[in-house]
Parts: sequence; structure tokens; C-alpha cells
Amino acid sequence: MADRGTEILRVEHLKKYFPVPNGMLHAVDDVSFTIRSGETLGVVGESGCGKSTMGRAILRLHEPTAGNVTFEGHDILKYDKHQLKSLRRDMQIIFQDPFASLNPRMTVSEAIEAPLLVQGLYSRRTGKEALEKRVREIMDMVGLSNRLVNTYPHELDGGRRQRIGIARALALNPKFIVCDEPVSALDVSIQAQVLNLMQDLQDRLGLTYLFITHNLSVVKHISNDILVMYLGQMVEKAPSEILFQKPLHPYTKALLSAIPIPDPDLPMERISMKGEITSPVNPARGCRFAKRCPYATEACTSQDMEITEQEPEHFVTCLRVQRGEI
Repeated sequence: MADRGTEILRVEHLKKYFPVPNGMLHAVDDVSFTIRSGETLGVVGESGCGKSTMGRAILRLHEPTAGNVTFEGHDILKYDKHQLKSLRRDMQIIFQDPFASLNPRMTVSEAIEAPLLVQGLYSRRTGKEALEKRVREIMDMVGLSNRLVNTYPHELDGGRRQRIGIARALALNPKFIVCDEPVSALDVSIQAQVLNLMQDLQDRLGLTYLFITHNLSVVKHISNDILVMYLGQMVEKAPSEILFQKPLHPYTKALLSAIPIPDPDLPMERISMKGEITSPVNPARGCRFAKRCPYATEACTSQDMEITEQEPEHFVTCLRVQRGEI
């Protein structure tokens, strides 16, 4: 396992386009970032901004259109099928919908066994007892009672089903996990339990997370750095505390203004985003947020935007911020 704080993942100019009847849908368009071992990069943005597609492209569940993904110094986009199978031991994913991601015909133990058997780490014929012991260890790790080994997913609530999903991801002792909105389908009280579990596992096992979510309050507390996406592009990236204290991009400011304040006496200073959303199909040059941005000028739509480091570790894609005009 990489030493905590060392770079474990580097993504450079990642692109993922999908062919559609009228051209190419730019789901992920020129995204670059790094993640250090043992830390969490939170990814936020509206539905359809490309968060989940980016996470899957990094794991090559979607084949990237262009770019580089370097994991522990190795360019994994050059891996063949055999190398990718081995890579699954180090890079895993937790899906958003725990019910849809589980085979309804598999019991809890069979679902957790599956990755261990596929990778050839255990055998039911020659190592049944060792396999059963490992499954019980993993279940205990994620807070699942061993009495549930022969239970089917439909017999469990959402929280327990998501714990099975976490257990499957942990079965191979990975180093890096893409968490694709792992608590959004759960009740609020269960969300807290699962989030606490994931943070405990990260501390105990030294895991590195790419944490995709809509919940800005959650991402603030679980992430070291936060990346904000809009229509396939990264518009801002900064350490968590800095992003919440001093957001720079107009889109980030609008997102943060929507966080509910648990005090009816405090006025909410909402920033409304009006205007038409730019189509991600064959998008024109310029800022994709310009049609909804109150600060947009002609210059914002006449040239491609570039991300710059405005302050130490604080990156932003906004022409007017870069010029010091807002």
C-alpha cells in the first residue's frame, strides 16, 4: 500500500464522448486532477454533469475517448484484459443503488464470495472453510451479522444492502474506491451510519476515495479536496475548507448558496441560476456556464476556458475570475 500522502492517482485531460444522432455528447471533457493516498476527493455537480461517467472511465468500466489515467505510476489505459483483471484487486467501485448492483439470486455470502472466486484467491473445492472465514471477516468489518449469510438482497433494508456493496468492494483489499453516490438512496439516519462506516474503514485500511455526491454538506466533512463539475468540465477544485470559505467560480457560489440553513431566523442568500442550459452535444467554444452566469461577457463565449491556479491548490475555470474582475 502506498504511503499516506503520496500521489496514488493522476488523471490528465480525461475525455469521454458518446455518439448520439446529432453528433458527440461530451460527457467528460478535459478533466485533470491528482489524489493522494489515504485521502478523499469529493466530486459534486448537478445531475448529468459527468460525475459518474468520469468515475467509471477512470476504472475503465467506460473506455475513455482520450487522456491518461496513472495509478501508482502505471498508465492503466494501456492495460490489456488480463492486466485489467489484476487491477480490479486495487481499484473498486461502490454503486449508487445497492439493490440494482446485487444479483437477486445470490445470497449475502455468495455476493461477497464472487470477487474472491473470480480473482482465484479462494476455491470452494479446495478451500471452502478459508473462503467462509474470509466472508465472515468481511461481513464483520462492515457491520453485517453473520446470521445474514444465507439471506437474499430483497429480504434486507437499503442500509444493509449497501453494506453488502461495500463488503464486495473491500473483499479484494483494494487501495482505491470510486464511491458513486453511495448514500443518496438511503434514509438520512442510515446515511450517517454508512458514512461513519466508510470513514472508519478509510482510517483503518488506508483507503483512497473518489467520492461522488449531490450532498454538499456530506462532501464538506468527508473530503480533503473537492472538485466541482459542470457539463463535463471541471470548473473549480480546492481543499474542502477553502472551497466553502472562499468559492471563486459563479457556479460553485450558486451551488453553495442552495445548502439549507437549519435556522429559520437566518435569511438564505440564494443565487438563482436563470437561462438556458448549454447542450453537451457538440458544445460550442467558450464557457458552458455562460448562458446561466450573471457575470458572463462576450469574451466568455468567444474563447475556450482554461483552468488556472488562482491561489495555492485552488484551481478555477473562469475568465473573469482569472482577470480579477469578480
